[in-house]
Amino acid sequence: MKVSAIFFPISLLLLVACAVGFGFGYVEFASPEDEQTSAFHARDVLINDLKAEIETLRNEIGPLRDENLQLLDELNRTRTDQHTLRQALSEAQQGQEERSSDQTRVSENLDRVRRSLDEDVYTSTVRTVINPDETLVTGGFKTQDGRRVFAAMKPRWVTHKGARMIKEERQIFHTTAGQLQAAGLETMATNAGNVIQHGQLWQSDALASHLQKYGVAITEIPGALRPAISRGGIEFGDYKIWTTPYNEGDTAGPIDMEMTIEIQRAKPQ
Repeated sequence: MKVSAIFFPISLLLLVACAVGFGFGYVEFASPEDEQTSAFHARDVLINDLKAEIETLRNEIGPLRDENLQLLDELNRTRTDQHTLRQALSEAQQGQEERSSDQTRVSENLDRVRRSLDEDVYTSTVRTVINPDETLVTGGFKTQDGRRVFAAMKPRWVTHKGARMIKEERQIFHTTAGQLQAAGLETMATNAGNVIQHGQLWQSDALASHLQKYGVAITEIPGALRPAISRGGIEFGDYKIWTTPYNEGDTAGPIDMEMTIEIQRAKPQ
């Protein structure tokens, strides 16, 4: 009896299981291959969605990039125009300063000419570019004793206390009529009381040789040491000499310089 009691429930359970299996269908489990295929499909869907989103972003970014390039091009043109305007303004200001300087120099020259008429002096103003081995000669005025008077100036670059400076050597010399022609200075002779751009450039050694050879009377004038852009002058007896360099920072080679002289005329006895 006890064995039958135990067997009956087990048999009953088996009958129920068979009924469920054949009557209500059965549970089907997916194979590993099917799960992998499903995962690949999900991945492909995700990748396609990302590609579509990227393409959409590209389509949106394209016009923005083109607009940005246009703005950058406009900015560069604006900067170029601004640089051009600044350069033009700078050149205009420089031109104005140069014109102002020229007007000042012309006014000063006119004042010297007027003063020469009132004070009975000879004047000469000449501006030129002087090479390192050259000397500028001006003057040629006839003095009361019949001789001709000249002024000579030789500028050159030197280094003084670590700075580039211009050193000037100056001379005044007088020639007789014979010395004037023998030394080749006859073209410098003038009967005017004041002259502008009346001068000659001589090789310094040649000029010194000529003056010494023909016994020309020379008066040494104290020299000067000045910065590259600095107007200065000296008064030595009856002679006044002003010099103005215009090299604007160039501290080598030729020197662009203006020289002005005033020579007091001897008063008639």
